[in-house]
Amino acid sequence: MKTKIIYINIFILIFAITISACKKKRDNYNLAYEEIELREYEKAIELYTLAIKEDSKDTNSYINRGTLYFKLKSYDEAYNDFMQALALDTMNSNVFAHLGDLKLEIEEFDLAIGFYKKTTSIYPNNPQIYCNSAFAKNKLNNKEGAIDDYEKAVQYDPSFTKAYFNKAMLQQEVGDFEAAISSYQKVIARDNRNIDAHYNSGVLSMTFLKNPSIFNQAKYSFDQVILLDSTRADAYKSLGDFYFIENNLNEAMRKYDKSIELDSLNFSSYYGRAVTLIMLSENNKKNLSEIILNQDYQRAIEDFDKSIILNDSNYHAYYFRAYVKRIVGDMAGTIEDYTKAAELGKMSAFDSIAKYTVVQ
Repeated sequence: MKTKIIYINIFILIFAITISACKKKRDNYNLAYEEIELREYEKAIELYTLAIKEDSKDTNSYINRGTLYFKLKSYDEAYNDFMQALALDTMNSNVFAHLGDLKLEIEEFDLAIGFYKKTTSIYPNNPQIYCNSAFAKNKLNNKEGAIDDYEKAVQYDPSFTKAYFNKAMLQQEVGDFEAAISSYQKVIARDNRNIDAHYNSGVLSMTFLKNPSIFNQAKYSFDQVILLDSTRADAYKSLGDFYFIENNLNEAMRKYDKSIELDSLNFSSYYGRAVTLIMLSENNKKNLSEIILNQDYQRAIEDFDKSIILNDSNYHAYYFRAYVKRIVGDMAGTIEDYTKAAELGKMSAFDSIAKYTVVQ
């Protein structure tokens, strides 16, 4: 009977010691969390270290400490903790995701993609992981692979506007403009105040000159940009281009004027206004006096001058300025501008040089 009592007492003692140790470990773990809330990350690391010493198989403490090391840019320590956690739990998708983020941060993109692939093989419906993987693939110039990953991200989360937007940007880069417009429209459907989605959609719509149903969307897109931000000079300039193509020259002039008013360094607005002014003058030639015509041509030359000062690589500006200089009788200036346009790649300028050199 006595022996039995001693045995029970020993059992109780061992049990009490075990409970005490567990309690201490959980105290360190919980205290670490409190330090994290206070942004005392180094103190939290110390507490997780104590928790790990008390239980070297505590996966969560390794993960949490690794996350803090990562936050403090101690990447080697973070990697070691994540790998230790992985050794304890080989199918932990959270650890693979952390490893992917770490490799992404230090620009080891191939390894990041590998870890993200492991993550999705275990837990396939995490849209952010596909988004991160797409970013890494894009960095490696695998744009089609990145587009596929963004597509998976929105499949799992149709409200993920960032993934739609990034996907649209890549579709735009690879030249799939119609698909990019569709992706931008999905962004807008979920966030009608996304100015960049409206603007980019408008710019791409402008390229569909032979498809009026798409081309005409551009006006709505730029109008929406201006509605959201009336200081967007680029939207007014783009509307000027739209109206110019539509041959609504007076409205084009008004939009270019507004663009220049908002941004006096916008070279393309000066160029657009100059060309529009030439066309208006040519169209109204019969109704304008020679004095007014010459004033319009001089204004056009001044706009071309400003455009060239701001961007001297636009051969169109030299080419059309040469055209106006020829009209006003500045033949030396005409030859000089055609020569510059030819140097910049305007092949038809060579014919003009030959023609007007003979005339001169």
